[in-house]
Amino acid sequence: METQPETGQGIGRNTLKNLVRNKKYNTHMHQNRVSNRNQNQNQHFSHKEIGKYVFNCQWVGNLHARRILSERCGLYGDVISVFDTTLNVKTNNDDLLVVTISKVRSPINMNVLPIFKEKERGGGIQGFRGIIDFGTEVKIQKNEMSIGNVIFRLGKCRVFQSALDRLPSANHLSEFMSKSDEIFKILKTYSRKGCLLSPDLTTKGLLSKFLKNVHSYRCGYSNAFTATAYAMMSQALLDLCGKGPGYTPSGDDFVAGYLGVFNWISRSLNFNTMNFPSEKFAPLTSWMSSKLIDYSKRNLCDEEIQAMINSIAAGDLNQYISSIVKISRRGHTSGIDIATGMTVALYTVIDDTFETNLIERFFS
Repeated sequence: METQPETGQGIGRNTLKNLVRNKKYNTHMHQNRVSNRNQNQNQHFSHKEIGKYVFNCQWVGNLHARRILSERCGLYGDVISVFDTTLNVKTNNDDLLVVTISKVRSPINMNVLPIFKEKERGGGIQGFRGIIDFGTEVKIQKNEMSIGNVIFRLGKCRVFQSALDRLPSANHLSEFMSKSDEIFKILKTYSRKGCLLSPDLTTKGLLSKFLKNVHSYRCGYSNAFTATAYAMMSQALLDLCGKGPGYTPSGDDFVAGYLGVFNWISRSLNFNTMNFPSEKFAPLTSWMSSKLIDYSKRNLCDEEIQAMINSIAAGDLNQYISSIVKISRRGHTSGIDIATGMTVALYTVIDDTFETNLIERFFS
């Protein structure tokens, strides 16, 4: 028969067993807490599920929608660049897909959102850069797109297609004639060093040269530009391609903005658009930048560019200026160069239609 020790004289066998058992339990719980803490510290901005990071696709642009949403499985392309909130994919049919957590929709974008657990929501966004590598294959399988160990669920994805309003007539542009001072002032206010409006050594003289060339091609837009004028303007735009700093050079951004507005006005008024063949400008710049120029000339524009163009159709100066401010925030010089190109195209047509010389006065 086991005798119980008196208080203060030692520890009984049952008590000792309980202490050992409790110590093992406490050690196990401590290890679990450490493991959980380490896992939380290693969490990225998406929900990690069995070694994979998972995102929900919210929108996909119409340029890619049919293939992405209908293809059962197969290789779609390769990652060509990775940034914090955006990654760029060169598809195997030579198109550009931009995967982004930005809310700005575009015919070439796939807008995604990370899937969070409730306790992860305060962790902040660390970006694609840490979980996706350059050169990784992009694959479609069932209702998912996979890039390495990152999964994008496509089941609830909606399709975005830009919707540009038509310009009623060339005379409708007169609404912007009297407001040129205000528009050019805003552009100069939001210009950044290195852009065409505030040039550095790589962009010095590019804009003034282009504007002088455009001025010499004026021939009465109400009768449409002649084939000779188109050819000369196309050459002036080619002279800008690949020029300037940035992931997409300043000259390219200007050209994209210019062609977007110029060709939209031409389509609205049933004039010939500027063809600007890719075989001529693509060798002058990077593949990605050349694709952005190509999409812009075809009016495959994101919703911020769309809002700026539609404000011209509506004669809405306040919306036009608001769009300049919003677009100018893109990149270092990209946004302001795009907005400058769009505005120069607008006043190219205004000057030619109404025989004014507003561009030369404000961009000299």
